[in-house]
Amino acid sequence: MRDVVWEPASACKTFSSEKYPTLQQTLPVLEFMQEKWEQMAREEKYERIKDGIESGLRNLRKWYRSTDETDIYFISLGKLLLAHTSHTDQV
Repeated sequence: MRDVVWEPASACKTFSSEKYPTLQQTLPVLEFMQEKWEQMAREEKYERIKDGIESGLRNLRKWYRSTDETDIYFISLGKLLLAHTSHTDQV
């Protein structure tokens, strides 16, 4: 069970970085967490908490889909790319 709750805790740490922007990490982190939970839901050792894992997956998918409803994720990636390109052009 510790493995199951470790995934969102790890994701939370990724999102709460104070040193670097984290918005561009949103989709990769959500995808990774979804893959891990889907794998756990298929494993026999997690059978007792499979319903909880699947409930978490439904919630995770809801948040993942919400990134389609806003442009901020893609605007952030574009700005990051422009900033990076501008910086490398100056060097």
